Amino acid sequence: MKQEIYLHIGLYKCASTLIQKTLHKYENNEIDVFTPENGRQIYDKFREILKNKNKKKNLNFFKSLSSKKKVIISIEGLLGHQSNGFYDIDKRFKILEKIFNKPKYLIIFRNQSDLLYSAWHQGLRNDLNLNFEEYITFKKNKLRFQVIRNFTQPTNYKVYDYNKIFSNYLNIFPERAMFINFSVLMKNESFFLREVIKFFKLNSKIRKRKEIKYNQKIEQYRTNFLAKKIIPTFHKIIMKITVKIGYYLCLIKRNKLWNPLSIIYLTILDHIFKSFYKSTYEDFYKKIMKMKKKIDEYYKYKNKIFIKKLNYVSTKK
Repeated sequence: MKQEIYLHIGLYKCASTLIQKTLHKYENNEIDVFTPENGRQIYDKFREILKNKNKKKNLNFFKSLSSKKKVIISIEGLLGHQSNGFYDIDKRFKILEKIFNKPKYLIIFRNQSDLLYSAWHQGLRNDLNLNFEEYITFKKNKLRFQVIRNFTQPTNYKVYDYNKIFSNYLNIFPERAMFINFSVLMKNESFFLREVIKFFKLNSKIRKRKEIKYNQKIEQYRTNFLAKKIIPTFHKIIMKITVKIGYYLCLIKRNKLWNPLSIIYLTILDHIFKSFYKSTYEDFYKKIMKMKKKIDEYYKYKNKIFIKKLNYVSTKK
């Protein structure tokens, strides 16, 4: 029996959680689904092979991963990461081809300025202390030496040329690779998920869900960053108090920075900044928009080439 292996490998910040939750509904006697929730060992073993550690032992792990007819792995870290500038992307592709014996790949891509903006918010959530411009203008030649963590390391916006980082996958598109634009999700979630399910050759079980508001806390992440610059001491004290009160009132199970009380406090603080620190507040957002426009301009021509490649191959095939 020839095993069907499908890999959803990225990009980060492109609806991976939504895809993974959807895929887990399809697990049965013939289908295995692995995500970061239950497949952390897959990523760890892959990283060891990437570092040339315990190669033989780890290759045997992947050979005995599953005996089921269809195996679906959704772990976005397999493709590469912005923190090290995607410098090892070719090596990663060769390893994936070898350990999974030429699988099929799903890649979700996104407008680069929006993706980087989302990654910055992820960093802010984890207490990043860099503004947007500082976060995305780190020196490219130093990126490869960074250890990948949780989006708290800076990157360089010029590493996201899809013609380069997807080059290996473009060579096997559309036979073994599928690209879906994240913008499809923003327009129609049901259609986006149907396209995903179609790629994995699963029976459609997509039901229309209630409208979901994505990234509900991003304003609070930004306000938290601003507060650390404008009123650092006062803000630090209030945030600690919200955590202690929240824990005492059983609103949170552990000392969690992002809790109901801190969100209320930051929402109020955002309104205060708009009224009493108007120039600082507006300048902060103008700089962000300026950088996003700069990124869009940088990728304007490069993205046209990338989309043209997708359209040309699709038409030709």
